[in-house]
Amino acid sequence: MSTPGSKAARPNFVGREEWERARAELLAVQKATTRAEDAVAARRRRLPMVQFRSDYLLAAPNGRVSFLDLFRRREQLRVYQFMGTGQTTCAQVARGSPISVTSRIKRERRRRSR
Repeated sequence: MSTPGSKAARPNFVGREEWERARAELLAVQKATTRAEDAVAARRRRLPMVQFRSDYLLAAPNGRVSFLDLFRRREQLRVYQFMGTGQTTCAQVARGSPISVTSRIKRERRRRSR
């Protein structure tokens, strides 16, 4: 595949039958990938839970706040331990999680500054 301005080779032009065969092979790989990702997601959902200290406090604009108060007393919170900064996979997981810690803290700061 080529990108604008590059001299990379473009795919060959082929007949309809060869294109359909290549497309069917790609579709099989895509389906297998989806099944594998679904299996990983199912394993992630079955991970055991860990209860963490209830006395843990976070620094907030208006003083210290507990996790329970920050997350509006919800009973469950998904927390990921990132292995570094800027890793694409970690960022995608965080954006897709029901409660992103960073975005929750930012929303809480905005709410309190009103």
